[in-house]
Amino acid sequence: MTSQGAGLDPGQDALGALAVEYGLIDAQALERCRALAAATTPPSPLGQLLVSQGLLREGVVRRLEAAARRTPGEATPGDPLEALIAERAPRLTGARLGAWLLLMRDADANELVLAAGAAPRLRVRGRLVAVGDAPLAPAAAAELATWASGSASAQATPGAERIHEEPGVGRFRVQTMRHTGGQVLALRRLADEPPDPEALGVGPVADEVVGLSKGLVLVTGPRRSGKTSTLAAIVGAIARRRQRHVVTLERPIEHLHTSAEALISQREIPRHAPSFEVALKAILREDANVIVLGELDEPERIAVALSAAETGHVVLGTMRTPDAQRTVVRILDGMPARRRPQVRAMLAAMLRLVVSQQLVPSLDGRRLHLAAEVLRATPAVANVIREDRLHQLRQVIETGGPEGMRLMDDALADLVRAGHVSIAEAAARATDPGAFLSHLEARAERPGRR
Repeated sequence: MTSQGAGLDPGQDALGALAVEYGLIDAQALERCRALAAATTPPSPLGQLLVSQGLLREGVVRRLEAAARRTPGEATPGDPLEALIAERAPRLTGARLGAWLLLMRDADANELVLAAGAAPRLRVRGRLVAVGDAPLAPAAAAELATWASGSASAQATPGAERIHEEPGVGRFRVQTMRHTGGQVLALRRLADEPPDPEALGVGPVADEVVGLSKGLVLVTGPRRSGKTSTLAAIVGAIARRRQRHVVTLERPIEHLHTSAEALISQREIPRHAPSFEVALKAILREDANVIVLGELDEPERIAVALSAAETGHVVLGTMRTPDAQRTVVRILDGMPARRRPQVRAMLAAMLRLVVSQQLVPSLDGRRLHLAAEVLRATPAVANVIREDRLHQLRQVIETGGPEGMRLMDDALADLVRAGHVSIAEAAARATDPGAFLSHLEARAERPGRR
C-alpha cells in the first residue's frame, strides 16, 4: 500500500491511487512521482509528472482526474434515504420483523442484514447503509430469526432459506445463519411480478430466446448482478408469447409466474422433489419444452443441462462467471479430462447465448444500470469451442458486432459516454481497467468526434 503524498492536493493523490488500482502504473513508480512532486514549491501536479515521466498519456490522466473528483453513491445533503432511516431507526429497537420489512420496502432496498452485535445494514442500489448506530442485541436477533422461520428451528438449521410473505408489504427470501455474535438474518426483497425485459435492458436477448426451439442459454455474473431477474424476465416473455410447457427448478421459488400462452410449472427443491438430479430426470420424461435450472454450479448439473438441450429442450441457467470466455472455460475445466472432448463437442453444438452482466451505480447513486456482454452461437464461436481455441473467444466477440455481440468493456464504455455512470465505477468493473481507459481516450480523440 502506498503512503499519501505529503503536500499533494487530495484530488491528485486520489488520481495516483486510481492509476495503481487499475494497473496503469506500479506502486514504486507512483512513489517516485510523488516524491518529485513534493520536492518542488509549490508541489507539481502529480498528473503532469506522470505524463512527463512517460508513464501515462494526457488523455488517460484527464479521465483519471475526472474519476477521482467524485465517488459515486456518496450520500448527499437532504438524502431522502438518510431522512427515512433517521425517522425509523429509533422505533426499530425491539420491533417485530414486519417493521424491518416495511423499512426495506419504503427505502427501496433489495437486501437487509440483521446480525447480532452489529448495526443493521440495508443495501440500496448497490450501497450498504447502516440503520442507526446501535448494535442489534443477540436476543433480538434470535427472536427475529424465529419470526422469520416460523419456528425456533431457525437457530438449529444454519443456512436454511425460505420465502416469507408479509401481508401488504411483499415477498422476501430469508436466510438464517450464525456468526460469532449470535444469529444472522439475510433478507432479500422479491419483485411482486416478473420484470419486463425492456425495462431491464435485455429486450433483444429475450426476443432471441423466445424464438429458440432447443439449446443452452446462460446468464452469468457475480452476486447481485441481476441474473435471477434477467432469467425471470425471459421466462415471463416466453409465458406471454409462446405456446410452450415451461418447467422451473428453484431453491427457493423467487418470482411467481402466471401461465398465459405458455404453461408454467414451478417446482421447489426440496419441497416438490428431493434434489435437482431427481427432478431433472423426471422432467426429461415429461412433455416439457423449456427447462429453467437456476444456478449451474456443479459439473454433473451442467452435463445434464447439455444432454437436455441435445434432446430438444431449451435450457436456461445461470453461472457466477464474469464474462463469456471464462464461462466456457469454467464449464470445460470442471469436467473430468476423459469427458472434455465429448462435452466440448456438445457445448459447441448446443450453446446458443451467453449474457454476462453487471449492475453499475448511476452518477447520483439512485439507480443501477445494466452492462452486458453478449456472445451468440455463430459458426465462428462454435468452431472456436470445438477446436479448443478458447483464448480467441474475446476476439470473436469483439469482431461480432454485426451479429449482435458485445464485450463487457464496450458496454461499460457506452454507459460512461451516455453520462449514466462514472469512469471510476466503470473502470472498476472492466476486464482490463488500463485498456478500458485507453479505449475511452482513443474514442474521445477520434477525428470528427462530437
